[in-house]
Amino acid sequence: MEQRKAEQILMMMNFMCVRLSKLCLNLALFFVLCTTTSCIQNDYDLSKGLNIEIIVGGDSLSLPLWKDSILLNSVLSDTSIFKTLDGDLSIVRKDSMTVKVDTIKSVVFNLTPPKIDSVELSFTSVTFNPFRLSPINLSSPLPIPNLDVRRSILPISNSNDYTYPITFTVDPQLLPVNARKRNKKATVVEIDTITIASDSVISQSISLDSYPLQLKKVNTIFLSNNLVHVVFDRTKMKDLNLLDRTEKLELFRIDFPSEYRISNPIGPNCRIEGNSFIIENVFLAKQNENAEYTLQVDHIDLSNTLQTNYLDFKRDIPYSFIYKFRGTTDDPQSLVGKQIEMIIDVTSAPIISDLALETNTIKVDDNVGSSHIHTFIMNAPKEILSIGDVTFKNGAYLDILISKPDISPFLFNAGYCDIQLPKAFHFKRRLNLDPITNVYRIPYSQLFQTHRLYLLGVSINQTFPDSGGEVYIDDDVKYSISGFQLAPANIRTSRVELMNNLSYNFSFSTNSIETENANITTKETTLEIPDREMVISLHRFVSNEVEKLYKADMAAPVKLELRFDLSGVPSNIDSLFFRNYTIKMPSFLRFKEGSTNSNNEIILNRGFKVKEGFTKIVELVQLDFGTEGNTLVDGYLDLDETVGFSGSVYIKQTNMNSSELSNIKVIPSVNVELVKLGLVEGKFNPKLSAIKQKINLDLPSYLLNDSVKLDISNPVILVDAGNPMGFPVNVDVQMSPRRNGAILSNAIINTNVLIACAQILGIPTWTKFGLAVNVDEVPGDYQPLVVPSLANLLTTIPDEIEMAMTPTVVADHHKVDLLAQQNSMFMKYEVRIPMKFGANFRFSYNKSIIGQKDKLNRLLQYTKKINIAATIGNTIPLTLKLELVPLDTQGKVLKDITISNIEKIKAGNTNFESQTKLVVDVFEKEGSNALINLDGFKVTVSANRDATTAGLAIKQTQYFKLDLKVLVPEGLKVDLNK
Repeated sequence: MEQRKAEQILMMMNFMCVRLSKLCLNLALFFVLCTTTSCIQNDYDLSKGLNIEIIVGGDSLSLPLWKDSILLNSVLSDTSIFKTLDGDLSIVRKDSMTVKVDTIKSVVFNLTPPKIDSVELSFTSVTFNPFRLSPINLSSPLPIPNLDVRRSILPISNSNDYTYPITFTVDPQLLPVNARKRNKKATVVEIDTITIASDSVISQSISLDSYPLQLKKVNTIFLSNNLVHVVFDRTKMKDLNLLDRTEKLELFRIDFPSEYRISNPIGPNCRIEGNSFIIENVFLAKQNENAEYTLQVDHIDLSNTLQTNYLDFKRDIPYSFIYKFRGTTDDPQSLVGKQIEMIIDVTSAPIISDLALETNTIKVDDNVGSSHIHTFIMNAPKEILSIGDVTFKNGAYLDILISKPDISPFLFNAGYCDIQLPKAFHFKRRLNLDPITNVYRIPYSQLFQTHRLYLLGVSINQTFPDSGGEVYIDDDVKYSISGFQLAPANIRTSRVELMNNLSYNFSFSTNSIETENANITTKETTLEIPDREMVISLHRFVSNEVEKLYKADMAAPVKLELRFDLSGVPSNIDSLFFRNYTIKMPSFLRFKEGSTNSNNEIILNRGFKVKEGFTKIVELVQLDFGTEGNTLVDGYLDLDETVGFSGSVYIKQTNMNSSELSNIKVIPSVNVELVKLGLVEGKFNPKLSAIKQKINLDLPSYLLNDSVKLDISNPVILVDAGNPMGFPVNVDVQMSPRRNGAILSNAIINTNVLIACAQILGIPTWTKFGLAVNVDEVPGDYQPLVVPSLANLLTTIPDEIEMAMTPTVVADHHKVDLLAQQNSMFMKYEVRIPMKFGANFRFSYNKSIIGQKDKLNRLLQYTKKINIAATIGNTIPLTLKLELVPLDTQGKVLKDITISNIEKIKAGNTNFESQTKLVVDVFEKEGSNALINLDGFKVTVSANRDATTAGLAIKQTQYFKLDLKVLVPEGLKVDLNK
């Protein structure tokens, strides 16, 4: 516009001065050249309007140099400036970053199952419990004939008094003349010796009219009450009235028969010689006492006595004695015709206590007996429908014990015993055992001992009750004894009496009988599978960064295959069926829901084809070590756990022999896929690398001037940390401001923040915190971290802030996804710097206007002096200072050019723009010719706070404007000739 105006003026001048000289034409050309030249910086733009004032006839000429509105209206419209609601301005820098965290390496290992021994199934586990016959005891009398003939034998008896009279005679010459006169002294007379001698016989007789058939003879008669008393009765001697007497038993003798056995003589001077009882030379007491003797008849030996079915034993027993008597008397006359008696009393009353007999052959009466057998097979499996023949294992036996009665000295010498055994039982062949009738014949010589018969089996042929359980075996055990004889023997009657209660005693018993085989029809035959265990052992390195495991999810379900193969199954068995077969898994293994019960057991109740075997696949989804966890030592996971197998299989109804089941083998096996862990809960101690991140503030260039210093009182740094990982992180944060790459050490900030772990692994949980000098400056949804020295970080405007973060994992229970290729933490930050005119506020705006040399030289060839006119509009509430520094084409200061001092620019305010006009002299040092090198100026607008503006906020509408023009105060000196 201005250019067009200048052209119009030039045309008017040409029209008005047609006749001007060449000088005017050259002047017009100069103005055209000036108006068509612009600076390199495009700061001078004719399209924006060129204000050329040609003072025709004046003393100055002005050319535009540079014109612009500075700071808030234009520069502060940068995106880093945030406009608050009240119009205050803040420098706001937002950015985000992703911090990569090295992952814990994924874990893959193999749970190697050990080989499980095959399980052998036998019939003992599927049929009857061992059974035995209840003991059978039979007893019947052994009839020994009564051989007591004592009452039939006439007993010995003796009670005899033998009286011997004594008559005294006295010689008359011995009688005194005055014998009858009492008053004269009597004469003592001696009586001559009187001798009594006698021999006599005692008769004895024993008889038995008729013997029983069993009695051959009586050998000995044993007596009780067997004393023989001999008494010499002298009681009559007192009637003699002798002054003195002497009595002497010179001899007494009894001669017993040779069959008699006597003993034990008692009395003075008595003895036994052979079979004679003798008393000799015994002076009897003077008192009128009886003299008593005894002896004992032990027994009578009749063994040599002829006995022909009767007994007639008679014997005489002679005895003799010599007795002498003498004495004195003073009255012989009284003895004349006196008669007394000597009495010998021999008494005995024996009783036959026992007899020693000799017997003929004795026939014992035949005898029979029986007992009923009622036994049963207990607790047979309910699956058995019926049972036929049962075969017993080797070693089953039936013992028959016939106890030997005490019949000594008798001996059996003939006869036998037949025992009818139960016909249902089958026995091994044995001598005297009829295999058809089951009659076992025992000769008398082998009778009294244990007879062991080995059992092969039993024919039951019964149907079990519907409820299963028991079948009964009912039969009889019988015996018959025939032709028994007792051989002749010598025996006492008393011994025979003791045999009255003798019996034949039979005892039948079995051992514990186990079944070897059975012909059965089954409803369901159960085969108990012996319990087995396998041990899962693992010693696997996981990571040194893992200290404890609580849970570990599989990256994908791991298939665990349980396999059961069978061998030795009879061909007619097509299928087997599990019944509550239980596989007890270790508690730390967790399977897909529905695979196990609450006790972590796999229960099998289903059938399978024998040829195909059985396969059960369960999916392992987790390792769970409970609240205590599994502590890893040096990064190794150690496991030593047991898997238990227990239960049974059964076969449905079929006909078979149980021996066909004896070789069945179950061959279990376990296969486990490779285990790969995914999500893991535990205690981790990962080595997290330190993190460094630079925050580029990207501030307007005018703020990066070294002379610019902001007075910042309440800066705020907001940080949002997103943690998608399963462990909380404690982060030591150091923020270091940098300017031109150098750390501003006096403004370093250190703090510490705790970043929470992810609530849902993989989805960041955000921890928001704000660093501020004052809590009130932090938004409500941020956790405030008061850092009193935070303002120091930004007072001298840095071009970047370096954040150094040192993370450390904290807490004891973490979650980690081992499948994550790389873990990350997400950081969002926002730096808010409120712009205020604070106590330390310094402001400096610099602008280099270069590339003006050609334009200036076209003027300077006509003049040596120019001025710079500055028109300044200001709404900033600060007094500004304008400085101009001349520059050459290299941007260096031209020292030989002087610019006069510039006055201060008036302060403005938001609602009022102050206007300041300044003119600055520009002149070269005399003789230097420096203006020819002038290419432009460095423009500096600076300000310091003052008391009136301290603490005021910088507003969006605040600005200052510069309009710089070149003046030629003395006009142009044009050589019109040129």
